[in-house]
Amino acid sequence: MSGDSYFGDVVRIEGGSNNIGMVKNQYGAGQVPELAAQLAQLRGLVAALRGDAAVAPEVAEDLDAHLAEATDDSQPDRRSRALRSIRAIAQTVGVLGAPVVELVNKILDLVNPHQ
Repeated sequence: MSGDSYFGDVVRIEGGSNNIGMVKNQYGAGQVPELAAQLAQLRGLVAALRGDAAVAPEVAEDLDAHLAEATDDSQPDRRSRALRSIRAIAQTVGVLGAPVVELVNKILDLVNPHQ
C-alpha cells in the first residue's frame, strides 16, 4: 500500500511540559546540495594547487590527507578542522592559494553558521 508510506520527520514526546522546538542534527554532504557542490569544487582547486611546482611534495601530501577528511561524511568537528588546515596551507602559498582560501571560508560558513 503506497498510501501508507510517510517520509519526513517523526517527533515523539514522552513526558515533560512546555516542550517546544525540535533539535535536528543532520550531517554529511548528501544533506546539503550546496555543500556537495562546494566540496566538489574544492577537490578541483586543491588538485590544481597541489599540482603546481611551487607546492612541495610533502605539502601536497598534507593537502591530500586533509582533503580526504574534509570531503567525506565525517563528523562536523573533524571536517571543520580539516578545512581549517587546508586553508592554512593555502594561505602559505600566497596568490596561488587565494581561491582555495576563499572557497574554504564559504564552506566553513555553510557547515558552521554560528561560528
